[in-house]
Amino acid sequence: EIHANHWREIEIASKQTDNKILKFLDSAAPELELTSPAPGSTTEISVPTIQVQGKVYKEYLPANSKFIINATRQEDGYKLPEVYFYLKPSDLWQTNNAELPVAEFKEELAIYSRGTYKFSCKIRNPAGLVSQEKVFFVKVNLPAGTNIIVHCHNPEGKEIGSIGGIVEIYA
Repeated sequence: EIHANHWREIEIASKQTDNKILKFLDSAAPELELTSPAPGSTTEISVPTIQVQGKVYKEYLPANSKFIINATRQEDGYKLPEVYFYLKPSDLWQTNNAELPVAEFKEELAIYSRGTYKFSCKIRNPAGLVSQEKVFFVKVNLPAGTNIIVHCHNPEGKEIGSIGGIVEIYA
């Protein structure tokens, strides 16, 4: 018997308790399926955002697992700050069916400067286990000028809208 709701299970497990049930439930590394852009592909864009979509399998607590993205500009090795999103359970999930995803994601990433970027994606579950890394490349061909984007987030931190465009800034 575990005296906790769904959100407290992580807190209990993270305290290195002797709870064998929680350790068992998070004992398998998650499996990441990147559906767009395709792993290993190069996508060219002329707008400052790209959408990343995929599915996750073998998770017990998908809402507490992180989808982590790192990006490096290939021309000079510049690393963008790490970005992560918490997963949301899939509507497709059914008990005892390992073929169906437990979580799905569709996130928009912002890229503010020209160049070719290598994106590395992975899933980390609450027990610290990490999926196999998936990599794709994005070649950004933005028009000259300064790109300004204003993002609007809901109280949970999920982006619900944005506006933006290329502007000239005068000194």
